[in-house]
Amino acid sequence: MSVSVAIQDQRSVKTFKQGGEISGQFPLVPLADYRLIELMRSNQGVPCFICAPQKTGRTSLALNYAQHQYTLDEVLWIDATADGFSDAVNGGSFFEHLERQIANSLSLYRLVIIDNLPWLSERQASRFSDWIDQLIADEVEVIVITTPHEDCLYNHQSDRLLIEGGALIVSQKWPKDRLADCLHSFFNAPIPQETHILAALMMAMGRGVVDSLRELHYQIPANSHAQVKRYCPFIEIDEVTGYFNTRGFPLKELSAYLIEGIDQAPRGGLDAQMTGLERSFERLTQLSVHLFENSEREQSQLLLELAGSLLTCDDAGYPLTTSPFNQTETITINTERNVAMTALEPQGFFENYEDERSRSEAMAPIHEEADIFSELQDEPEQLIVRLFGDFKVFKGGKRLEGKQLQRSKVRALLIHLALNMGRGVPRDYLLERIWPEKDYSHAKDNFYSTWSMLNSMLSKDTKTSPYLSNKQGLCRLEPKYVLTDVHEFERLSKAVIFQQGSVADRVDAIYRLEQLYRGDIMSGTHIDTYVQAAQCRYRAILVDVMIEASLLFSREGNDTNAVWFARKAYDTDPTREDVYRTLMAMQDKAGQRTSALKTYFDCKRFLSEELGILPSQKTIALYQELVLDRR
Repeated sequence: MSVSVAIQDQRSVKTFKQGGEISGQFPLVPLADYRLIELMRSNQGVPCFICAPQKTGRTSLALNYAQHQYTLDEVLWIDATADGFSDAVNGGSFFEHLERQIANSLSLYRLVIIDNLPWLSERQASRFSDWIDQLIADEVEVIVITTPHEDCLYNHQSDRLLIEGGALIVSQKWPKDRLADCLHSFFNAPIPQETHILAALMMAMGRGVVDSLRELHYQIPANSHAQVKRYCPFIEIDEVTGYFNTRGFPLKELSAYLIEGIDQAPRGGLDAQMTGLERSFERLTQLSVHLFENSEREQSQLLLELAGSLLTCDDAGYPLTTSPFNQTETITINTERNVAMTALEPQGFFENYEDERSRSEAMAPIHEEADIFSELQDEPEQLIVRLFGDFKVFKGGKRLEGKQLQRSKVRALLIHLALNMGRGVPRDYLLERIWPEKDYSHAKDNFYSTWSMLNSMLSKDTKTSPYLSNKQGLCRLEPKYVLTDVHEFERLSKAVIFQQGSVADRVDAIYRLEQLYRGDIMSGTHIDTYVQAAQCRYRAILVDVMIEASLLFSREGNDTNAVWFARKAYDTDPTREDVYRTLMAMQDKAGQRTSALKTYFDCKRFLSEELGILPSQKTIALYQELVLDRR
């Protein structure tokens, strides 16, 4: 096969780029950086390798240099992409033909440019390197134009001038369409997959450091950003710190490459259980949330739009369902909530009250201490037992702090009675709870001793305390004269959760409940398993109240309060998935869509790390609605 196609003659050079030219002159091309031309001129004794991706101006640089240094007849331009080039190099005919042409007295070449040198075998590369050395020895300049992944002579030509892509584009301002073409070329080049993946992640992030991608659980190999800088000089990367900047890249034009790279990026967790589309969708939105939190809102919005576009494909096979949160009124109480409310189902809150008068007194709301301790006209003095937060007992507006109340068994007895306010507690049950280590006889003796101390502490001057009752083996506090915060909490909670009374009444109850709950029951105090169970129960009820409060305010159009109470529910118990959903819905309704997405990822992370499961379909459906912005 003839090799003449691999060696362009004078006419080929004249028509290169189809530029018009004057006899003996090169075609007009955009001027490259003069500093690079000066660098090439000062290193004429070594071969020059312009090793950069395609469409970075590498050919323009070679032409500009040739134009400034030589006449047209002094330059031999070799197209290494021509058919038969590789075979000619391998068989030796290429070098023989070239040597004859250079030796021809009618054509004395002073510069040889090898354009688009492909990857050669080791044998071919060695012979090609020897030929370049021979040209340099004959005082013929050599310029080799190649790409980073096709630089087959880097081991053979260590003494060379290397001009990489970054040097070509550092001072150039490219239009977006040109940058898009260059990036398309990069993603289609046969380079290591991990380089494509990391570049895609960097473009999605816009700017940051490589370690921030590792913090998002992407498994980025050490020093891989140096490879990205070599193969994709369009990305500004600091090899020492790992800082990168891809702001201004045409993400929409590169969306297919970004989605593919993000999907294939190695990452731990539950990603393996997802389909490719699900994985890409979630990773894009997670990156969007990360960017929003770092004030990269424009880039964040671009990724959200890209993620949303994934769900518009009818044939994607990804479930598009209607969110149950299109109207916040449709939020229902889940199983967790039903469990929490079991104790509030019709047991008759007032069935043990002796008359209507005692009922009305017990229903009186517990306010702040200034209101609670107002002067009471009824005798005996009102007794108030407070269990939320610190354990406190008040009688007639004064706190009781006697030594007897400091006894652990006395406190335990009063706490158990207060938790069962208005209901009789079997004496044997108290024996088992408070004196589990004692046999029945000794436990019974201890009970009567403790009961006597409690009775004496509460009654003082009277022999029999009006606050305690022990009849037919049932012990209780008398609701006629005793108020407890837990009982008031139950009453108000029932009104809110079961939507009893007007909206104004329920709003008032919500604020009183918030004041009433000063912390878990007996927080910071050693308690038994029964009290621990009560702690969990009342905490769950509080969360139910906060969820209902959030929904109520949302229905009334007060989005700020709706978000506040949803956040209160989350702060109280961040282990319930319905709490995450409510907070997500309220944040979205209040215009805090990115915060809602972050809440979703908090939910998913908790379910993954603590339970090893994925969010429910309801939660995922709301998540999809957030990304697609269908409200």
